[in-house]
Amino acid sequence: MKLKHVLRYFLKGLMPKKMMVASLLALSFAGGVSYTSVFADEKPQTRAVFGEDTRQLVTDFTNQPYRATVKMVVRFPNGSRVVGTGVLVADDFVATAAHVIYDDSRGGRAVAAEVTVGSGSSQIIGVARADGEDHFFTATDYTKGSANHDLGGIKLDSSLSNAGKLEIQETISANETLRLSGYPGDKIGNPIYSGGFAGVSLYTDAGTISNLTADKVSYSMDSYKGTSGGSVVNSNNKLVAIHSGYNEVENSGARLTGTNLAQLKSWMAKEFLTVNFDLYGGEGTTPKTVKVCKGDKIKIPAEIPTRVGHKFLGWSNTPTLGYVYRYNFGEEYLVNYNTTLYAVWEREIYTLTLDLNGGVGENTIHKASYGTIITQISTYATKEGYKFIGYGLNPNSQEVLVQPTTNYCLLGDVTLYAIWQPLK
Repeated sequence: MKLKHVLRYFLKGLMPKKMMVASLLALSFAGGVSYTSVFADEKPQTRAVFGEDTRQLVTDFTNQPYRATVKMVVRFPNGSRVVGTGVLVADDFVATAAHVIYDDSRGGRAVAAEVTVGSGSSQIIGVARADGEDHFFTATDYTKGSANHDLGGIKLDSSLSNAGKLEIQETISANETLRLSGYPGDKIGNPIYSGGFAGVSLYTDAGTISNLTADKVSYSMDSYKGTSGGSVVNSNNKLVAIHSGYNEVENSGARLTGTNLAQLKSWMAKEFLTVNFDLYGGEGTTPKTVKVCKGDKIKIPAEIPTRVGHKFLGWSNTPTLGYVYRYNFGEEYLVNYNTTLYAVWEREIYTLTLDLNGGVGENTIHKASYGTIITQISTYATKEGYKFIGYGLNPNSQEVLVQPTTNYCLLGDVTLYAIWQPLK
């Protein structure tokens, strides 16, 4: 959906204000790209509707699992974006399928995501983001090529506590009825909110289990690409699996038990720390605040601030020179606690040159750092037939700037000329 379409629907009264705001946020995040062809594929096939399509549009987000089943727009290192589904398992943590957030053809692990609760309806409940590769996790076995562990997670930058979360249940009975919910790419919204990003709506279907293993549960509930990462719940609305795809016979999801559950819990338990930057008297663009897992490293950003009369030496967790290590662009900084990195400055050395302008004297050159107060720039100066009256900036002028014993603040390289007055 393009910007003009969003505004047109809103002005005609066909799009509620919350929907319009969410659409504009989405277009801003995505650069105005249409998402009808970039939904996260179910591996290895993209279509998995069995016979009659029994999926139903969700319009009421009052209850679970719909409220905690979120739409995601994920951005990869190569700049491409995909739409997928995720499930809130904590106020600030989303479980999803690994292939939604990791794709070798797109540069590997995702670098950003926008998560929306209640997409495609008039009930937009909340929007949150995740910025930085450290916010995305994938099961170790999945990255090695095992489809049984197609599980991933996203740590959000802010909480979606008003959306609620799904409780996880490890056990599944073979005769249970399950429910799959997600944001499929072939169901672009309801008749009013159709087309593009804003029209992606939540659909749900119920069905029975066709196969059950320690790591995976299979079923014939209908889905389509974009549903990847969707919630699979039992009759008590407990989360038992994350929908991952289709194997030409049946749909399936990664069970939240054993290795899968252990990894999910370990991701959720990771402590995220904040690194701020302080220009410490400098000017320019302050690097963005970075959030990373404890024990991870960040690369020092490229921004180089400036400060009058000072030389920038790098960044340090203490702003004073001393004997501290300074980090420069491209170097790595190990983050073990919340910290602020300060710009470290060294004062420039400047020269005050005294030009006696035909006279004689002493202390003709002073070298000192920026801002140094020179208390006596010279002791005497003489010139036959002339009276010395002070120093100025122009050798041919009688305008005096400073006397030999006057305090002078050195703010840059400067030459002062002796000013002479003829004797009568």
